Amino acid sequence: KGSSSTSEEIYVSHLEKWFLIEYFPDFNSKEEIKGTICCIQDITERKEKERQLEQMDRVSALGNTAAAIAHEINNPLASISIDLERLLKDKNNRRLAKDHTKILRMTERISDIAGTLLDFSRKRPLQFKNEHANAILDEALAMVANRFMVENKKIIKRYTKNLPPIKVDSHQLQQAFLNLAINALQSLEEKGILFVITSNISQVKHVKVTFKDTGCGISKKDMK
Repeated sequence: KGSSSTSEEIYVSHLEKWFLIEYFPDFNSKEEIKGTICCIQDITERKEKERQLEQMDRVSALGNTAAAIAHEINNPLASISIDLERLLKDKNNRRLAKDHTKILRMTERISDIAGTLLDFSRKRPLQFKNEHANAILDEALAMVANRFMVENKKIIKRYTKNLPPIKVDSHQLQQAFLNLAINALQSLEEKGILFVITSNISQVKHVKVTFKDTGCGISKKDMK
């Protein structure tokens, strides 16, 4: 017959669904094309599974990369830390002790970041302890504070004091907060603001954490 079917996938935003549309030629008794048959299939569930598989592949690849980077950082960092500690103990370098101490703190910070990368690359079991949300937020936001400052953007904290402790894995929660802050940083224009708000949910020992920014946000299609 010399003709074949064609197909396309489309996303209908107001329905928040994906559809597969297939077009087939419709022949008459003389095998001449007299029209087109159109078949429409809802493939939203399939697309969601594909998205999840792609996400898993990306996370796996990122984990391998993170582990490699962490090892590359840790090796020279260990030597730097040892040399700095020796300098701090040297009486002839007392005038530089303050600078040495500052540098040592910075190397410890880099080591912590490398440790975070390694933890991300491994399937570390969850460790639940009573923690304070405001403290975990401060640690996460400190990691991106310089980037906000360099890009002329701002973080405004609106913490509620005396929040009840929450039973969480602080490392995982800190990583989640960090991801939200980085997402906000990337979406904000110059002089943009990220608001980080904590509050207590009345009558229950739950804490609400809100990340709110002046960025453009994410379209529903991209969220899919």
